Amino acid sequence: MPARPETRYADANGVRVGYQAFGSGKRTLVNVPGFAQNIDVIWENPAARAFLEELGSTCRVIHFDKRGTGTSDRDIPPPSLDDRVRDLVAV
Repeated sequence: MPARPETRYADANGVRVGYQAFGSGKRTLVNVPGFAQNIDVIWENPAARAFLEELGSTCRVIHFDKRGTGTSDRDIPPPSLDDRVRDLVAV
């Protein structure tokens, strides 16, 4: 696996949501972060990297930064639950 997967962006009604897809397998796991994270920076943490690499060895993994955090658009109003669902669908 490369140093970190390429960060791509999904458009969720005009908001750019940063995400990465990596790994392979018959199943896809979508990781919805519990709190703020940064999908580019997380790869610098050895324990987190080992965990993500292990996940990627068994399935395709998609993880993303919630709107307002990490690589996603930040200068936006606080999101509603519907906004969060639209972000997940866009990713």
